[in-house]
Amino acid sequence: MSVKNETTVLSYIKMKAERAKGHLDAFNFIVADYLPKATTVTTRDDFDASRCIRRTEFHAFPPELGMELGEFVYCLRSGLDQLAWHVATVTARKDSPKDVCFPIVKSLINSDQRKKYKRSLALFPTNIAAEIDALQPYKEPSLSDAHPLWQLNTLCNLDKHCVIPINSRTKRVFVVHGAVVTYPHDVDAVDVSIPLADKSKFEFDPNLPGDIELGEWDADLTIPRRRLADIHDFVINTVIPAFERFDIPVVHGERFRTGDSQPVYG
Repeated sequence: MSVKNETTVLSYIKMKAERAKGHLDAFNFIVADYLPKATTVTTRDDFDASRCIRRTEFHAFPPELGMELGEFVYCLRSGLDQLAWHVATVTARKDSPKDVCFPIVKSLINSDQRKKYKRSLALFPTNIAAEIDALQPYKEPSLSDAHPLWQLNTLCNLDKHCVIPINSRTKRVFVVHGAVVTYPHDVDAVDVSIPLADKSKFEFDPNLPGDIELGEWDADLTIPRRRLADIHDFVINTVIPAFERFDIPVVHGERFRTGDSQPVYG
């Protein structure tokens, strides 16, 4: 039999956002556990060369990080698309169901972009379309790369095709003034060498801050890890409240079933 689902659309989207927060917490927990073990540092004396060599070897991120990060962004992005489905016009859901999604637009600098965006907004009632438009990254061109929705969209597009790249900027190596820096070919490491007479300088090794960035290494757009919390907060505190004043109709359907409606005779 079918069971009527009393959960409102926005309540369900909030549930998805809270589930995303669970994945973000798991992601941050794995990072916190990993960071103290991110590198192995060894020091040896090369008496033939009269050098002291300190090697910092970098260790890869745990693969679970990519899974938790992907689940985090998918929960948020799919929640926005489900919201879009419920606020779209009846005609759009009937005639163009595959086109209904929550548009996220970085720029409208050419006619093709403007036409496509106009078609996207036409799938929604005028007042809903205006609210969606007010949230768009293109509204602030100079800051669009840093907009929470654009960063969410970027990470989701990466996750569709591969594990989201996580840059291993977890340890900045302290290099003594005048040292020689080399990079071994067989391991992911860096060697810093100084004369044996200066070996004591290695005792001063400040804990330099490290950065963890999301996206391709040295790409045009990388996203600091701290921005994940900002993305989540933007959806919770800005996007969802923007639609609370609307009477959003529930699109009913048999989505949850608890049993067979056929009678069973003993």
